[in-house]
Amino acid sequence: MTRPDTFRVLERPRYATPGTDGRYPRPLNEVAAPRVRYALDGRDILSFAVPATSDLRELLTARRVIELKPRGESTSEWLISRVTEAAGPEGNGIFVIECDPIRVILGDSGIIEFVEVGGQSYTNLGGLNGTARNFLRTFAIEHLQRRDITWVVNGTIEPVQQFDFSWDALTPLALIEGIAKETGTEWSLRDNPAQSRYEIDLVERVGGQIEQVEARDGLNILQLQTSRNRERLFTSIRPSGGLAQGAEERANIGWATWRVADVTGDVVEIRPRGGGFGAILEDGQHVGLYLEAADGTFHEIEDSDESDQTLTLETGAGASFSVDDDVQIVADDQGTLLTSLESPSGVSAFGFVQGQATGRSLGHRNWLRNPFLAQGPGPTW
Repeated sequence: MTRPDTFRVLERPRYATPGTDGRYPRPLNEVAAPRVRYALDGRDILSFAVPATSDLRELLTARRVIELKPRGESTSEWLISRVTEAAGPEGNGIFVIECDPIRVILGDSGIIEFVEVGGQSYTNLGGLNGTARNFLRTFAIEHLQRRDITWVVNGTIEPVQQFDFSWDALTPLALIEGIAKETGTEWSLRDNPAQSRYEIDLVERVGGQIEQVEARDGLNILQLQTSRNRERLFTSIRPSGGLAQGAEERANIGWATWRVADVTGDVVEIRPRGGGFGAILEDGQHVGLYLEAADGTFHEIEDSDESDQTLTLETGAGASFSVDDDVQIVADDQGTLLTSLESPSGVSAFGFVQGQATGRSLGHRNWLRNPFLAQGPGPTW
């Protein structure tokens, strides 16, 4: 027999200092219609209902903690955010309880402030050349500890780059979200039951180390629905590079450079210096573009081969290139930087329209990471 989900109401998070009220914790045995909605941005929602006659009704008030242990899964904690009285299916009164994930307690802890010895406080704060770990420890963690939230600490903090960061009147929750945006990472509040605490993780992708699971309709998916909007679908390709030291604009496809690995006549083999995906993703993709040599001259590309990562140049152009040169693919013989790279097979099948989407078309957009920058060695200057 499968063990059912279990619910308990707590006075405060289970890792916090125990309360003095003997009414907690208490099991909720009359829960109806439990539902959990998980969101990519971490704004999950737990909802359930209890009879109005339940003797636990007086404990189910805003800010109390609900401990949920789904069958076969680890325990999670939720903060009650809303209690609504409603009529049950037979006219009996029920209370609908809605809860937010425990991470919202980081926003409820108040505005981060610096207090001088004389008592003057400041909320306009920041720092120069700090790392994500430094900012979190100095401001968010210290603030939480002053409010007796000692069970939240730094966890896995992947970004190590230094950056300037300033803000005014932010809570720890807003500060963490701001740092995640600044460093191009995702964050989560991870439960560490072995240490009786929660840890703030700042990683490239939350859940990126989890083993991939094959999901199949009829095997482990109970229901599969597909919806299609009747409006046109636009795909926007955005570069995902960072702002290099001394640069004035973020990296994009036009700045990518490649190492000359071999020169045979007018056929030039190019490879990324840092390893990973090469410049040629499809045969013929670069026909009509130009390869800029180290001496600043431009040579038209007549063919490109994906399997060998080679570019066939105009007659006599091979003499301008040597092994280990850094070269750049440009749009024309004036050195105009690339802003997009077409797929010949895709254009043949679907056509190609380049421009700015306006009006109602802005409501639908697919973001696709630029392969040159997401997985390649990155641009050089």
